[in-house]
Amino acid sequence: MDSISGTRHHLIEAIQASGHADFLADYVTNERKRVEIGLLEMAVWDPDSDEKVFQKILERNPWMFGGQYVATGQRTIVLGDQFDVPLITADGSLHLVELKRADASPIVRKDHNHWIVGGVVHEAVSQTQNYLRSLDEDRHRIVAEFGIDPRRLHATVVIGHIDQANSSIPMDTIYETLRTYNSFMSRITVMTYDQLVTNAHNALEMLGAAENPEQADDGQGDAAGPEVVDDPWAGFPGHDPGPADEPPF
Repeated sequence: MDSISGTRHHLIEAIQASGHADFLADYVTNERKRVEIGLLEMAVWDPDSDEKVFQKILERNPWMFGGQYVATGQRTIVLGDQFDVPLITADGSLHLVELKRADASPIVRKDHNHWIVGGVVHEAVSQTQNYLRSLDEDRHRIVAEFGIDPRRLHATVVIGHIDQANSSIPMDTIYETLRTYNSFMSRITVMTYDQLVTNAHNALEMLGAAENPEQADDGQGDAAGPEVVDDPWAGFPGHDPGPADEPPF
């Protein structure tokens, strides 16, 4: 046992002396994140996975929603309400994540000649709206007790999976319907679990590129690196962000 311990110690010293300790630490961290993405994907396809399963994974990995978030570890902020995954943004404000099942259905449905979001989405959004109102009304106590500013906070609802609940509906139709729905809401965004998984993979790839700029350069000299966008729909079929100066309506 002492021999094994001594070997590990010398190995660590050798890595540190070689100047590659930071690289190894980054590699191990990124591999752990890949494992966590794999666990999320497995949970998505498990019909027995409920909100608690996703909650445990996402509490450990708030980076899947973006690098600007950290978990609060405090789910009960308002009396009578327990939030799934409350996150803290870079400016110290609160961001709520409301989780629903990955097999929730229907995400969208046909209404006359148009597509609209399904009842499960409306219910999840209405629940989240009540949470936001409660936080707004109790702002002063929350700031004093937790040091978190809930004023005009934003929330994300994660619900359904495009390949599970709506296999007969074209993918472009589902994304376009959700995008239209989101465009009329100022404080709540609805996304699907397949979109969350894609965002997690993209976040990990961009992190790796930022940590290894000499590899991301690919011999292009001053070529621009990967563009970081705030649009959660970027990269999905049928998405047209339009001109940058185009008004929202």
